[in-house]
Amino acid sequence: MKKYVFVFPLVILLVLQSCGNESTNNITPDSFNRRALLSYYADSLIIPEYERLAGTTQILSNSVTDFINSPTIATLQNAQNSWIQSYTQWQYCSLFNFGPAVGTFGTLLEDIATFPVKVSGDQVRKGIEDYIIAGDNSLNNFARDTRGFMGVEYLLFSGTNEEIIAKFMGSEGQKRKNYLQAITQDIHNRVVSCGNSWKSYTSDFIARNGTDAGSSISELYNEFVKSFESIKNYKLGIPLGNRVGQTKPEPATVEAYYSGLGFRMLTYHWQTIVRVWNGQTRHGHDGIGFKEYIESTVGGKELSASIVQHIGDVEKSLQQYPPDKALSDAVINEQAKVNEIFTELQKITRFFKSDMSSLLGISITYSSGDGD
Repeated sequence: MKKYVFVFPLVILLVLQSCGNESTNNITPDSFNRRALLSYYADSLIIPEYERLAGTTQILSNSVTDFINSPTIATLQNAQNSWIQSYTQWQYCSLFNFGPAVGTFGTLLEDIATFPVKVSGDQVRKGIEDYIIAGDNSLNNFARDTRGFMGVEYLLFSGTNEEIIAKFMGSEGQKRKNYLQAITQDIHNRVVSCGNSWKSYTSDFIARNGTDAGSSISELYNEFVKSFESIKNYKLGIPLGNRVGQTKPEPATVEAYYSGLGFRMLTYHWQTIVRVWNGQTRHGHDGIGFKEYIESTVGGKELSASIVQHIGDVEKSLQQYPPDKALSDAVINEQAKVNEIFTELQKITRFFKSDMSSLLGISITYSSGDGD
């Protein structure tokens, strides 16, 4: 009995010292270089994509100004093409919706990419047309579904080109011009602010290299899973009518409804998920990513192989999608093929969300209500 009297306190002391070191130095027992992982993500994926987004939003703002000053088919089409390029670039940034992307009243994603757009108001709150009629360009409200990329899309794509131009004519058209210019400039300002903040935030991002809640790895991983689930649940599940409480498809809830580019944007978003998993840049450079991190753990190579297989299955299902078919039409008329994509995304959820979380020792810190 006496030998335990002395050994037990010693064990406690060693455990406490170990816990204290982990808390102070933000280190965990594994040997994987998380600092290198975070540094690579920041320097090669996050900051460059935000810089490109800032460039495209500036082009969009300039194109919108040209259209406002001279509403013609040519200037409208130029503004539409600029919107497509900029919103495409957003798909490559939307996963990085943490850190500087989190503001006092919400995230960058909520501020510039909420969909679907609310066109007309009701007893609860106003729609985009109500703000235009009132001449209210202040954006001093929480109606995020009346501005951002989807607000610009509605104003530039809802109707034939001739119908759109007609709405921008006369005294009432001036109100529309003012609102379009205000929300376009707001997108650009928010993107530039977030991108600039990331440059100064990087050192702190790399330094917080633990796996505890609030660490950079935890934030990145949680946004990775959350971004993936937004494809499954919001870009496909709700339009298909597959979410709890729905009784039929709701095609008007698709992303990019007025331009008909919902499936294209979903594909670009999915490509970003895969690149972040692999640690690959858009230009083909293969660096350190979650794949290498997983494979450094016990049982990680098997999980990695399963994820790679399921990524292939998702991409096969995407290839079956009817070319040039608007997603709002496809959820009705090509339901089986779109549901196949949803099913394959559902299958991979467990690996991204549960198995990766367990192996890496990172908790899911957001409430998804997904049910896996």
